Amino acid sequence: MAIGRRALVGAVARRLPWGPIGATAAACAAFTWVRAVQVDAAELVTPLRLSAVLLAGAAAGCLEDPAEVLTATTPFGRLRRRALAVAMTAAIVTVVWFAVVGVASVLTSDPARGPGIPAGGLTIELIATCAAGWLLAAWISASIGWRGSGMRAAIGVVIATLLSLAQPDVMGWLWAMPGSGAAWTDAHEHWALVGLVACVGAAALSRDPARRSVGWLRRA
Repeated sequence: MAIGRRALVGAVARRLPWGPIGATAAACAAFTWVRAVQVDAAELVTPLRLSAVLLAGAAAGCLEDPAEVLTATTPFGRLRRRALAVAMTAAIVTVVWFAVVGVASVLTSDPARGPGIPAGGLTIELIATCAAGWLLAAWISASIGWRGSGMRAAIGVVIATLLSLAQPDVMGWLWAMPGSGAAWTDAHEHWALVGLVACVGAAALSRDPARRSVGWLRRA
């Protein structure tokens, strides 16, 4: 069983979207760090939010599993395999994110230029956006199959972000700016709720169809 677990970790690691995450990380780092030299911390919130959306889109590809049909009968079900892929991808994205935010914070660390980067709130936004991407990827995979689900989910994350910015009510509900007092706190409570609902939805869509059928038959 231990050998099986190691093989599973290796198989999941090999199919993670290393290329998209690496390319997105490089682009986000370059853009954010260039802006950090030019502006103060308050004006970096928008570039960092853009970076979070792009990283979440790249992370959505971790649920693409060409071997899903072949591994459906293994002891490691779809939910466990996807949870492992999400955990490994989340670890990679977290390292990238804090590297970008950390360097940007150093470049803008000047008390005379106002408060620093609100890393905590922006990290909540990143996590919730990643969860939304995984929910979209799981839904697309369940609807039309795994092929291309990551790319479609990434596009869906970007479109959903643009739509939320185009709606004043939704924009106020999610996209409060630092320094807005209670609105900033409320917005991140909303982000946490979005992330929680998305995680639950993605987990529900990742259950093995065979196990769902067995559970239904037992209840019947």
